[in-house]
Amino acid sequence: MGPYRMAPPELEELRRQLKELLDAGFIQPSKAPYGASVTVKNKYPIPLIADLFDQLGRARYFTKLDLKSGYYQVRIAEGDEPKTTCVTRYGSYKFLVMPFGLTNAPATFCTLMNKIFHPYLDKFVVVYLDDIVIYSNTLKEHEEHLRKVFKILRQNKLYVKKKKCSFAKEEVSFLGHRIRDGKLMMDDSKVKAIQEWDPPTKVPQLRSFLGLVNYYRRFIKGYSGRATPLTDLLKKNKAWEWDERCQQAFEDLKKAVTEEPVLALPDHTKVFELNDAERRYTVQEKEMTVIIHCLRTWRHYLLGSHFIVKTDNVATSYFQTQKKLSPKQASRKVELASMTSQPQGDIIDLLREGLQHDPVAKSLIALAHEGKTKRFWVEDGLLYTKGRRLYVPKWGNIRRNLIKECHDTKWAGHPGQRRTRALLESAYYWPQIRDEVEAYVRTCLVCQQDKVEQRQPRGLLEPLPVAERPWDNVTMDFIIGLPKSEDSGSIIVVVDRFSKYATFIAAPTDCTAEETARLFLKHVVKYWGLPKFIISDRDPSFTRKFGRSSSSLWVRSFTSPQKDWAKLLDIAQFSYNLQRSEATNKSPFELATGQQPLTPHTLTIGYTGRSPAAFKFAKGWHEQADIARSYLDKAAKKMKKWDDKKRRHTEYKVGDMVLVKLLPQQFKSLRPLHKGLVRRYEGPFLILGKVGNVSYRVELPPRLKIHPVFHASYLKPYHGDKDDPSRGLSKRAPTAVVTSYDKEVEHILADRVIRRQGVPPATEYLVKWKGLPESEASWEPAEALWQFQEQIERFRAEGATRTSAA
Repeated sequence: MGPYRMAPPELEELRRQLKELLDAGFIQPSKAPYGASVTVKNKYPIPLIADLFDQLGRARYFTKLDLKSGYYQVRIAEGDEPKTTCVTRYGSYKFLVMPFGLTNAPATFCTLMNKIFHPYLDKFVVVYLDDIVIYSNTLKEHEEHLRKVFKILRQNKLYVKKKKCSFAKEEVSFLGHRIRDGKLMMDDSKVKAIQEWDPPTKVPQLRSFLGLVNYYRRFIKGYSGRATPLTDLLKKNKAWEWDERCQQAFEDLKKAVTEEPVLALPDHTKVFELNDAERRYTVQEKEMTVIIHCLRTWRHYLLGSHFIVKTDNVATSYFQTQKKLSPKQASRKVELASMTSQPQGDIIDLLREGLQHDPVAKSLIALAHEGKTKRFWVEDGLLYTKGRRLYVPKWGNIRRNLIKECHDTKWAGHPGQRRTRALLESAYYWPQIRDEVEAYVRTCLVCQQDKVEQRQPRGLLEPLPVAERPWDNVTMDFIIGLPKSEDSGSIIVVVDRFSKYATFIAAPTDCTAEETARLFLKHVVKYWGLPKFIISDRDPSFTRKFGRSSSSLWVRSFTSPQKDWAKLLDIAQFSYNLQRSEATNKSPFELATGQQPLTPHTLTIGYTGRSPAAFKFAKGWHEQADIARSYLDKAAKKMKKWDDKKRRHTEYKVGDMVLVKLLPQQFKSLRPLHKGLVRRYEGPFLILGKVGNVSYRVELPPRLKIHPVFHASYLKPYHGDKDDPSRGLSKRAPTAVVTSYDKEVEHILADRVIRRQGVPPATEYLVKWKGLPESEASWEPAEALWQFQEQIERFRAEGATRTSAA
């Protein structure tokens, strides 16, 4: 009979005892015939392939050696050559070396290889027939191992085929598998062969296909069940009938192999863990069946090693202390006698005590004792119901704590209402369990902050009003991340919301607000005038800086020295086209566009730009503009109609508590995080009032320095837990916490801008702290000085005064 698999401690003990017996002369190698009488067979065992793979789990470097015609390097024993005689048409021949095909050839070759490599087997060498693999953890160690192996081969005059050898590789192909970093993978050529296999038309073809796929069955989950329609065709007296079920099974097996799962090889230096929580077995019998099956399957790994059994079923935790056992349970308890896990009995004691205080539980226990109910029964002081689930009494916080365990813990992972209830109902039962679970999950602050509602967004669409005239209202967008072209790495797209006329402006990669204002003046304002409104999706701070830069450009343009004449050309062109010509009695702007452009002094007075003199001339143009405006209005209404079908109307009242959706770009503390780790909402916050039709003003804490008005789509109602208000207090670090100083700023001495590649410019201020000498002044980032805005404004004002005086 072949060898059974043994655990590493057993193998070590076997090796020790064999050495002792051999050294003492008590045993010697044997070739006793235990085969059939017609053939004398050498019963020397061939190693199990799975055992060989297990030895390679921790190695990092591999060398594979293939003996050149390995069988032919073994001499036939003198006197036995005639036994190899074969008769041919041209005469009879006998072998002088061992040929392939002899009954004892594999066993003889295994005997030879195991004999010469015996000191190193399962230490750094594994051998399967003529394939030798040397494995090591380091290159230095690997070099030493190779020297030892080559020395043995040289001593025994065995030669390898260089073309088939690979040396010091981090991945090795061995027995139809690839091994790398403790992972076992299928051989690519075998996978390709299975992929290209045509549907079989007869039994031999099917047997060949199943033989190849079966070799990789450990990679295919549920192989036996998936292959059943095909294996049924191999049964005796079974007619060949390749139907749709067979074709589906054939394609399913091919697909399963091509998915190429990776198996981890065992590391015997680490603690093993058996985890059946993913299966969620609901009763003790099923739970223990799985554990016993795992222990038997992996006995050769676990025996002699420390291991932990992880389970989510309370019934298993007190199995070892259970007094009344069935015969099957008693036999299983014997198998578990060596387990290191200890029973967890706290919840059991609480349930027993709680049953004594719950009136409903008492009545159910009485009915069970009287035999008046089959739905409930009492066992070992506990009340059970169908599915062998434990009844949880209404006493103390037992029910709430169990819900918390199945929802708030790390292993539970804050599942939704149905999944939390499924986890709980696998082992427990009580009336109104569904309502209590739904109430608990609905009021979970973490779930409210982290999970996105799978419903229509809140708030109906509020389209922007239709522009009254061309270039009165424009949108500005940025296309970034482009390869550099003529010193430009981005594009500014400006679109007139009335005419839809677009202007594309090449801009630097890191375009500041001031540079954007200069390009806007050069490419838009000088041709069309100043717009009343500029809509951009850039952050508010950029928009404010852009506005200030635009205004300052107008002022600086008229106070610049004469040597800066080139910078004045854009303003000069705008000024020229703005003035009325004596020849035409109209300005070039009026004749070209039908209206005067807006200027800084007419932006806020409702100026239309239509002079009486130009009205007749531009009458036709204005009629076309009115028609366009009516179409724009219809388009806006149509867009609102269709968009509102995907939204839901939501009204909040002053005093309501809401959660605010977070935008990572608004918070420095969120930018470095992966988007999957950022919580979606912050809060809860108080509604202070309504702004417009669909926006609300929210009371934000000082640490959140953002505009406090939000569209309804960025808000969602907060559900608080009236029974436990403490659940509304977040235990996680708050978003965008900024530095807070306990010192006072006396005054600011200087400022500077820090520029680093790939990072936006950052402003810092040199701060003179109150009560400290000027030598201890320190540079502080602008965003960290949020407490001292008054001192910063004073410093800026003083700087502006000094500039004017100069």
